[in-house]
Amino acid sequence: MKLSPLVGSALLLLSLAATATGAIAAGPTVPEPEVTLRPADFSQGAYDLALTIGLPEGWHTYWRNPGDVGVPPLISTEGSENVGALKVAFPAPVRHFDGYAESIVYEGGVTLPLRLTPGEPGEPVHLKLSLLFGYCLDICVPGQADFDLTLAPDMATDAAVESVLTDARSHVPMPEGEGAPAQLVSFDPHGESNGKPVYRLVVETAKPADGKVDVFAEGPEGWSLPLPRPVAVDGDEGNRHVFDLTIDGLPRKADPHGADLRFTIVAGDKAVEAVRKLP
Repeated sequence: MKLSPLVGSALLLLSLAATATGAIAAGPTVPEPEVTLRPADFSQGAYDLALTIGLPEGWHTYWRNPGDVGVPPLISTEGSENVGALKVAFPAPVRHFDGYAESIVYEGGVTLPLRLTPGEPGEPVHLKLSLLFGYCLDICVPGQADFDLTLAPDMATDAAVESVLTDARSHVPMPEGEGAPAQLVSFDPHGESNGKPVYRLVVETAKPADGKVDVFAEGPEGWSLPLPRPVAVDGDEGNRHVFDLTIDGLPRKADPHGADLRFTIVAGDKAVEAVRKLP
């Protein structure tokens, strides 16, 4: 089975697969999410599609790294024909605290932009896509949605879906650099916490962000880093944000030295992605 992203514990996946089979899970007091997969167009040798999880107000689903608790979206293309590569883009998420644990979520749902490249250029694609996901309010529910589409290079462009994708892509983190709304200006050792190394992150926004500034950290496959802890906001214009990250949640015997960490920096409705190596 081809799964992307392959994240989360085997126990959660088994529970998810066992509970949500054939249709989106629902119960007497649980709303049924509106999950759609809509093709937009074929351009530059690939298909653009919008995978949307629609949820009622107050409900949330999870980012590719769910945080302390949660189920990330898992996408399978098993049984498809002529699928060469499938790239999933993730818009910037938000931090959620339920009184017990912190998770990384999309409130009210999300549209994930998909870019599908055929294995044989110019030939149609028979896409069988299965989505496993979790959604929560006071309780958490596993869900599944299955799609069966045929895509051809001569397909007409769907302007409405393209508009949805344009909006979703505007929230996908951009690379750091000139013109980015925020920068990770320092990432340095800052003591220990319960015997674990702590690193201090300093983020500067181009101007006071129109909304909350936050940072999420990811390590190599198998790592489960905690969420960076907000420490302070300072700077002449309140545009300097300080966070502490404890290096914890690593697989047994993992060597952190030289590992790449990926940081998603959210500044209002925009986001930036930065990569730093652990010394």
